Amino acid sequence: MSGRRTAGVAALLVAVVLLVSGCVRLPVSGPVVAESGETTRTETPGTFYVPSGPQPGESPTDIVRHFMEAMTATPLQTGVAREFLTDDAAGSWEPDRETITYSGALRPTGGTEVSLRLPDASRLDRTGTWLGDLTGPASVLGFPMSRVDGEWRIAEAPDALVVPETWFDDRFRPVSLYFFDPEATILVPEPVFVPDGEQLATTLVRRLLDGPRLPGVSRTFLPPEASLGLSVTVSRSGVAEVTLQGTGRSVADPEVASLLLTQLGWTLRQDPSIDAFRLVVGGEPVRLPDGTSQVPVDIGGEFAPWVSASSSRLFGLLDGSVVDVSPGEGTAAVAGPFGTGDYGLGEIAVDMAGDRLAGVSDDGTTVLVGAVDDDGTEVRTVLSGGEDLGKPSWDHAGRLWTLDRTAAGGRVSLVTPGGELRELDVPGVTGRSVKRMIVSRDGSRLVSVVRGPEGDSVVVNRVRYGDEGGITLLTAARTVFAGREEPIRVVDVAWSSPTTLDVVDRSQRIWSVTEVPVDGSGANADDQTPLALDRTPVWRVASAPEDGLPAYVVTADGAEVLGSLLRTSDEVDPRVRGLTYVG
Repeated sequence: MSGRRTAGVAALLVAVVLLVSGCVRLPVSGPVVAESGETTRTETPGTFYVPSGPQPGESPTDIVRHFMEAMTATPLQTGVAREFLTDDAAGSWEPDRETITYSGALRPTGGTEVSLRLPDASRLDRTGTWLGDLTGPASVLGFPMSRVDGEWRIAEAPDALVVPETWFDDRFRPVSLYFFDPEATILVPEPVFVPDGEQLATTLVRRLLDGPRLPGVSRTFLPPEASLGLSVTVSRSGVAEVTLQGTGRSVADPEVASLLLTQLGWTLRQDPSIDAFRLVVGGEPVRLPDGTSQVPVDIGGEFAPWVSASSSRLFGLLDGSVVDVSPGEGTAAVAGPFGTGDYGLGEIAVDMAGDRLAGVSDDGTTVLVGAVDDDGTEVRTVLSGGEDLGKPSWDHAGRLWTLDRTAAGGRVSLVTPGGELRELDVPGVTGRSVKRMIVSRDGSRLVSVVRGPEGDSVVVNRVRYGDEGGITLLTAARTVFAGREEPIRVVDVAWSSPTTLDVVDRSQRIWSVTEVPVDGSGANADDQTPLALDRTPVWRVASAPEDGLPAYVVTADGAEVLGSLLRTSDEVDPRVRGLTYVG
């Protein structure tokens, strides 16, 4: 979870929203209870727990139960767990292939074949990427049993580390692996969970070397044949030493070296013990253009996934005119053509630099594009004939994404920087009842609010790019937020960081704002814990993925700051609507 505003939200005095904790779906608190009523041990971090091996005379269900407990050894090791397996099974078992978490009572049943259902189970791959919930038959594990010297042993075990969610929560942390977009112009963060502790830097580099899971969405500049040496060492002065083996050549191209070091720097900076690093590839240190081999972890700020050169201005609509309401600047009509009410706009979106503005006509039929401040620039119609066009969205490359909420379902279109209009087929979105759509600033994620018979859900499609930035395919939609116990209605969604969303939803006339991980690990809205309540309708959330910019919610009473005390410099004219940052 991004903790950027969590502490501030607790201090919210203007109770206009219900803020829900952004804790990830993995894990949810709660003990794991064995069939006998015993509680499975989950030691706290920093303590040592060496589980007992198999005992004489144990039944098949006892062996399976204690095998599961043995996987919670602290520090993490599977030596004792292997003692519950036959020799053949112990030799072939690969628990590092994936991780499965569960929460609830374990009740293994059977004899020569033991069956074990994992309640509230979820799955992660070997890189720590969250893959989703396990339900139905997929949540049931089978353990064929064999006799070895008169004692029961497991003849075959699932190739996974299977642990309680509480255990996982205490020992793993969410981080991001940083790759580049296909054109190497901006970083693309990929959220994963990794074990916390002294080996954090080593784990981060190993996972980064695995490369991106979705070719075409992002790319890496680390040598594909390289592997990490024994470990990443960190000196007392905070310098990490990274040695890559398995490649016979150094990184000679200065541009490639810069991009490679940027990926490493952004990934390693998540280890608080590291201030700088040295990288050796093919026996040669990789150097900066000035010849320096010691690289600060804050390298590559120009590649920030929130777009380093993006404008911090805040815009809105007042009496049909576009106004700048940036904190501390008051309210002033923009100098460009949209600074008057002549265009009758109902929604607006501003590009990253704060130079160009896309406006949707009040009747939802037309999208206009013109300058924000230059009143001598012509206003162009880039889309016409729409039925109910929603708020558009810009990405870092100047592509404008639009949603038309037609009677036949959602229609997603893209306006290229050259002005070409392309309609896109978005799996799980096109043809569905879609309320809202936004794109990540790095252009790799398309987020939509889809209405269904059991309430609304927030879904994410990944965007694959081909040659010269052309879109080749959008991946299947993944649900990242929905109600489970009762339907919810999602009002709005905005980016709160490059990997989290601010989602406004309504349930039983209570409005809430939840910080949601974009990987889907916080998919269940019912797992969230309310911190503040209010019955005032919330219409819009305006937040940005860059630190330091206040987030706002818009109600009938006007805009209020979310997650901090209201300062005079943050006040917005209560008559302003359509509040938005760039993007």
